[in-house]
Amino acid sequence: MLEERAYSKEELAVILGTSDTQGMKRKLETHKIDFTTTGRGKSLVFNLVKIQDPFRVLCITDLGFAPNTDFKKLRN
Repeated sequence: MLEERAYSKEELAVILGTSDTQGMKRKLETHKIDFTTTGRGKSLVFNLVKIQDPFRVLCITDLGFAPNTDFKKLRN
């Protein structure tokens, strides 16, 4: 489960399933997560500021649901 805290590049790569920096940024934006980055290269740190829809992120990252699932119907 993603939390609102700082993650190293390697840590976030395991959670999101991609090691490409641009891919990680794109996935975070798709999941509607506000973040900032500090550093570069292997010392890159992602600071997750606000997760807009934590239920959606939980379902996709931990439970394995497809991103195009209707999460309102799933929740209800």
